[in-house]
Amino acid sequence: MKIAVLSDIHANWQGLEAVLEDCPPVDETLCLGDVVGYGGDPTRCVDEVVERGWLTLVGNHDRACTDPAILEWFNEDAATVVRWTVDEIGENRLEWLRDLPESKTKERVLLVHASPRDHIYEYVLDTAVAQANLELLDGRICLHGHTHVPGIFGMSDGQVTHDYRVDTFRLAGPRKERSSSVGSAMTSEARRRRSAKPSCRSALPFASKPVDEAMGGAAMAPPSVRRGGWCGYRLLFGLGRQLVRVHHREPARS
Repeated sequence: MKIAVLSDIHANWQGLEAVLEDCPPVDETLCLGDVVGYGGDPTRCVDEVVERGWLTLVGNHDRACTDPAILEWFNEDAATVVRWTVDEIGENRLEWLRDLPESKTKERVLLVHASPRDHIYEYVLDTAVAQANLELLDGRICLHGHTHVPGIFGMSDGQVTHDYRVDTFRLAGPRKERSSSVGSAMTSEARRRRSAKPSCRSALPFASKPVDEAMGGAAMAPPSVRRGGWCGYRLLFGLGRQLVRVHHREPARS
């Protein structure tokens, strides 16, 4: 079974369109949150995800659209985009965001936006944080987004390991895998995780998708933020290499 795992679309229709065009045929697609935020096409992106019927989790930007108290944790420009998004997408789409789950488990694979111990907000920036989360997994796989840079944290001989390259990985637990961002890659960060169940065989290919050509039409909004340039800067320098991963799970051999 082949499963595509996407995350952090961030209202970037051009980025989403490019990734979908490049994605091979799969049996299922999962979206690990932050469909909105930063970008200027929240309506189009939400409608696309809804129409495709993907299992989708709530991210911090999604939650901020329905819980204004969270905006005090956002920088000014990001908060401005959230407020604009709320006005832009209408009540039905806000209700869809409000109903998104914080986590799901599929065949002992934990799906979250941020981390196992904090499903929406925690960033995994170092091995100490990675280890604390790995210890919670009890041999399960965890897939998450949030950080915008892919990578795999695991444990080997009591030490935390971290790996990232465009390649196919064979995983043996405990490990945690982090998805890249469809809409805004934060190239200065390095986080992602996954924990693989020892009794199953898993192949994880990472594929890099250059979408610089899409930037010419990318919408950056709202106008007040466009003029300031911060969110446009995030999109411009994050769109150089988008990644989509396809998780191929095979039954365990007896």
